[in-house]
Amino acid sequence: MVTVKERDPDDTTQGSSTGMKGRQFTLVNKTVEVMLQTGYGVHKKQIVGAPHWIETERWDVAGVPGIRA
Repeated sequence: MVTVKERDPDDTTQGSSTGMKGRQFTLVNKTVEVMLQTGYGVHKKQIVGAPHWIETERWDVAGVPGIRA
């Protein structure tokens, strides 16, 4: 199970983190662009044709990684 929540655009908090809390993986205050770079190991220049908001809107994500068969 995963939760994804958009950050309040008026929130001026600049802190962000990536980590594990027990079995739960968390991303706090991250852009979709950063999530793509981290998750797929791509460079910013490799993300082509995406909408501008992936660089500006920030999100919190929490979930337990599954096991692929």
